[in-house]
Amino acid sequence: VSMRVRIQLPPHNYFLYHLMKTSICVIAAYTNVTPEFKLREGWVRFRNVVPRVFALGLKELIDDVVRNNQFGLPVRLPTGDARRLRSRRSGYVSKIVSPCVRREVDVDCILNNYVDWFIKDPTKSLNELSSALSVFRNGYPKDPGTYSVLGSFLPEFVEGLRVFGATEGVRGSVKPDAALFRNMKVGVHSIFLGLLGLRISRVFFEAQRTYAVHLIPSDEAIELYARELGLNALAGRDGRYSRIIKNLKRLRALTSDIVTLTYIALMQHTVGEVEVFELIAGVNRWEIINYGVRALHPLPSFIDELRNLGKRGEVALRKLQSLIINTLNNERTEIVEPVIRSIYQGLNGVMSVGEACYVISRLTYANGDEERQKLTGLTPIDVNTICEAMERTLRRLSHGGTS
Repeated sequence: VSMRVRIQLPPHNYFLYHLMKTSICVIAAYTNVTPEFKLREGWVRFRNVVPRVFALGLKELIDDVVRNNQFGLPVRLPTGDARRLRSRRSGYVSKIVSPCVRREVDVDCILNNYVDWFIKDPTKSLNELSSALSVFRNGYPKDPGTYSVLGSFLPEFVEGLRVFGATEGVRGSVKPDAALFRNMKVGVHSIFLGLLGLRISRVFFEAQRTYAVHLIPSDEAIELYARELGLNALAGRDGRYSRIIKNLKRLRALTSDIVTLTYIALMQHTVGEVEVFELIAGVNRWEIINYGVRALHPLPSFIDELRNLGKRGEVALRKLQSLIINTLNNERTEIVEPVIRSIYQGLNGVMSVGEACYVISRLTYANGDEERQKLTGLTPIDVNTICEAMERTLRRLSHGGTS
């Protein structure tokens, strides 16, 4: 017997919204349901849900996240989250959460325990999930456990003033006051979806600066794939989103941070399927320092200027993206590193645009190495286009423009 499950999402300007839509998107791709994403209206519905099949798909997803390392990076929560989750609860909520919280929160432990509980009685679990997340009113009042909201779900967004948990400027932004934020409630089901979203979407972390990047499927991509292409093409094991994340993992292992962040910026702009959040994910609290097109400065401004150059700019963008992957697949880091570093240093004034373009030319087409020329794919027109975009970016930034 099939079922329907409907989930009401938090407001768009809450980071928790982005985490939950990520989890739900990937879950839908794994569980063979018919999803209906109404993200502008703030809800998601699964039709034709076969409980046992859904539970097995959910287990497969968690295995891919936790054991097979298919998605994301491990997440270390702030100390306040450990205190909140350490508070005693009864019943199945305690069995899912309590064994995973000591001085720190073991996120993967909670994900595993939740799916173990879910698979014991999938029909009952689906009914409880649907009921728990049917209403959002200053949190999820029906969600069992009623923990105070986790700081990692609604990190402070800082831009001139502190706005608790809200990304000011995102569609339908409403600034919650501090008291409302602190009193917001989550429960075991919203905690599971939020932690899964954190775990899946984290693609970069630098411990020294506690700097993290989360890559999240865009509303537009989710709705397009759900409606026309099938979510497996976006969020399944071999979907676009998972391939982007796998490439990023490979980049992190082989090359520098700046190449990795450049690839993220290229994905954000040329594909339009991901949103970027930059966070300071500290021991005691998290803060959103940038999101969307403002993240990864000044690269988004540079990419905007390339796109403003029309077809030749779009060609150069695609070739830059291919250059990063092709050179690393062929273990030619000595090419990609100085090319990307030259662009970045030119944009930041470390070297002149002319010097940057000379380096890029010598590394790509202006040498006698035919294998290198074929591998990089950049022509004189492409390099001239990149240089023009760099100059336009610098003029724009010098006049106070932003991406």
